[in-house]
Amino acid sequence: MATESLIHIVTGNCEPFRLVLRDGDKWDPSLEAINDRTYDYVKLCRLSLSLNIGIEPFGLGVCFDGTFFLPALPQYRERPRAVEEFNAALSRIVLGGVYCEAVSPADVGASTMSHAGYTMFSCAKGASARFHAAARMQSIAALDVMRLYKPETIRASELASAYNKGKRVLDKLPSFPSEIVLYASSHFVRHQWSECLIHAWTLSERLIEIAWAMRVVPPNVDRARRDFLQDQRAWTSATKLEVLLQIRALPEQLVMSLNVVRKARNRLVHDGKSPDYSNASMAIRSMFELLSMVASDFVSDVDFEDTVELVTKRSRPELFPQEEDDPLDPTHFLELPPVPGFSGWSDDEEYEVIESLRVKRVDFRDAEGSGDEAK
Repeated sequence: MATESLIHIVTGNCEPFRLVLRDGDKWDPSLEAINDRTYDYVKLCRLSLSLNIGIEPFGLGVCFDGTFFLPALPQYRERPRAVEEFNAALSRIVLGGVYCEAVSPADVGASTMSHAGYTMFSCAKGASARFHAAARMQSIAALDVMRLYKPETIRASELASAYNKGKRVLDKLPSFPSEIVLYASSHFVRHQWSECLIHAWTLSERLIEIAWAMRVVPPNVDRARRDFLQDQRAWTSATKLEVLLQIRALPEQLVMSLNVVRKARNRLVHDGKSPDYSNASMAIRSMFELLSMVASDFVSDVDFEDTVELVTKRSRPELFPQEEDDPLDPTHFLELPPVPGFSGWSDDEEYEVIESLRVKRVDFRDAEGSGDEAK
């Protein structure tokens, strides 16, 4: 195919890796095909869906391997604008009930598409983009190739339905920075508590402003009174929350949680005190509950409970989880190369030992002053 017949596009990749199947599609390569890199790489490059994101006659393309792409219009040739557009769409998908993480600038790249609806991989430098490129090239590394064996899948119709459901929610909220929903939840899953708290509170503040305008500022008030009610110095977020509570626009438990989040954010910004998991978890939950209240015209705070569960389920804060909480039940494994001191290492093999760095048994005292021996 001649080069001039190709269409320039801008691609974006995100986590989790998820295949997008049309009706009749299937993905069931054998373990041998995965290990030998003889799986159907062509299908990974195929277009599965086009979402209407308001740039007619174009759309947001979604490939079989989950790669998203935009037409290379002038506005999308600037990486920040492309990232914003990708994440605005993904935020709608998240609010529609399908978990996604944010596209990072490093995972956005320039690429091409054929008129037959097949896309080439991009040369983006991000980890997600490089994984997709390696999978399409059948040159994927041993530790990554197993992700192609029985991966997550979703029907194209289900993805479109989730997008449209989220869009209906956000259409009720003009001038709403929807991509911040995605940033907050993505940072939460990645255990970046400070970033999660900042984004979740930023969005919550915007929602408080919307709630204030909807329930407190009269629609036909004179300009002087409107200016007074919109004065940020006179009406802080804490004050607005209290008023919204007193007029029964928001439930007490939600207001209490938002005040805890607000104080945690202030400690981070003004005192440099990093939040912990509980702060970030409360920030995420209260953000979605407040969004539910505003989007439902103050009727329900649980409309996004399923979304909260999707996000929290993917965030495991324990560095060393208890085995009974997360039992290992592998179906396939890759044999590890032996290392000195571990099972499988031959005593006949020579290896380097740096005497000054040799680990020795030491005694230490715990916080109560009792002695114990390291094991």
